[in-house]
Amino acid sequence: AKHVDHNVLVILAGLGIPGAAFLHGYVGFIFGAVKANAWWSTPLMPVIFLCSAIVSGIAMVVLLYQIGMKFSGRRIDAPCMQSLARWLWLFVILSVTLELLEIMTLAYEGAEEWMVIGPLLGNQLAFSFIGVQLILGAMVPIILLAIVVLLSRYLTDQIRNTLCFVGSLLLLCQVFAMRWNVV
Repeated sequence: AKHVDHNVLVILAGLGIPGAAFLHGYVGFIFGAVKANAWWSTPLMPVIFLCSAIVSGIAMVVLLYQIGMKFSGRRIDAPCMQSLARWLWLFVILSVTLELLEIMTLAYEGAEEWMVIGPLLGNQLAFSFIGVQLILGAMVPIILLAIVVLLSRYLTDQIRNTLCFVGSLLLLCQVFAMRWNVV
């Protein structure tokens, strides 16, 4: 059964990963090529979409795995959860860094694009961008996952699983808020 599961997993990953990369990369490319929207028209947009897709994918795997194990009455595999937390932490740091780099670059250039985006981020989108996307959706999960990754030997399985679950749930909200704010 493990051999069959492994073969199915390899086939699904072989189809799903390139498909997801193509879909999210292409959407990011389309957004990056649209000159009508100043926030979309940056060369980082395809990379940001790919990174946030990886973040949301890993976060969803964490949630579905934990929920599935809970309902089936089986124990969550600690090394698996630790590995997922480590990869999720890495990619959320990369994703948030790229998003902030994009905003800082636009602000530093101070071109006409920033004259549109700056007031949006400071007024109409302040709550959803700063509050939901950056603080609640990015910084809090980064801290929770840092605790899991860096202090794993001091945590019980229950604490680690809870921190991963909450961090993953908040990261899904962050990716949704990022898409909401950009669009």
